[in-house]
Amino acid sequence: MPKSRKPSVCTIRQTTDGTDFSIPCDGSTRTFFRSITDTIHNEVSVDIQNRSETDDCVMTLVIERRDGSIITKVIQPPQPSETSNGYSIYDQDVVSISVRCEGNPANSCDGFIIFNSFSCFCLECGFRKCEAKTDNHLSDTGCMTLPLTTFARFNQPCDGELRTILDNLSDRNSMTRVTIQNLTPECEMTAIIEANDGTQIERSVIFTLSFNLSVEDIRKVSIRCEGEPNGVCEGTVTSEKRSCLCCNERVLKD
Repeated sequence: MPKSRKPSVCTIRQTTDGTDFSIPCDGSTRTFFRSITDTIHNEVSVDIQNRSETDDCVMTLVIERRDGSIITKVIQPPQPSETSNGYSIYDQDVVSISVRCEGNPANSCDGFIIFNSFSCFCLECGFRKCEAKTDNHLSDTGCMTLPLTTFARFNQPCDGELRTILDNLSDRNSMTRVTIQNLTPECEMTAIIEANDGTQIERSVIFTLSFNLSVEDIRKVSIRCEGEPNGVCEGTVTSEKRSCLCCNERVLKD
C-alpha cells in the first residue's frame, strides 16, 4: 500500500523593490532580483526608465525564466529635452531581473527600475514543490487574485514608427484595464492594443484626454506617433492587471 503524503499548504507572498541605478557601458550587468531556489512559481511586473543623457550606451532589460528562456528588451534613451523614457512588462516564473549596459565604456547607463513579484510558497514540501491537487478539507488552496500594476512615461519621435510600451508575456488568464494619456499636442498619437486571441484595437488618443479600455488576456500595448517631422510625442501608459495565481495549478520539479 503506497505511503500517504501530507497535503501541502501553499501561500502567496509579495515582494516589491525599486532603485535608481548607474551602470558602466562596458558590457556590465547588474541583477536586481534573483530567486534563491532552483524552482520558482510567480507572476511579476517590471517598470524601467532610461534616464541616460547620451545615446551611445545601449540599455537592455534581461529577464531569465525558470525554464531557462531569456527575455531581452532594449530600453531606448529619452528624446532631446526629455529626462526619461519608460517601458513596462508582465511575466511569469521569473528567476532573475537584470540590466545590461554596453557601447561606450567612458559613459554609464542611468535609470530607475521597480518590480513587484507574487510568489508561491508551499509549506509541506520545503518550499520546493506545489501539489497537483489540494485535499477538499483544506481551506487554504494557495490561490490569489493578483493586483499588479505598471506605469510607463514614454517619449518617441513623431516618425510613424510603432513602438511597444507594455508587454504581457504571462499566459495566465487575466483582465487588464489600460489608461493612455497624450501629453503633447504637436503629434497625432495612436494606441494599438493586442490580445492573446489575435484581437487588435486601434484608437486615436486625443491631447489632454485619457483613453481607457479593459482587455481580457492582453498581449501588448504599442504607440504610433506621426505628424510633425521634428516633433516629440510624449505620454503615459498605466495598466491595472488582475490574474489568478494558484500554487497547485501544476507540479514544480524537485
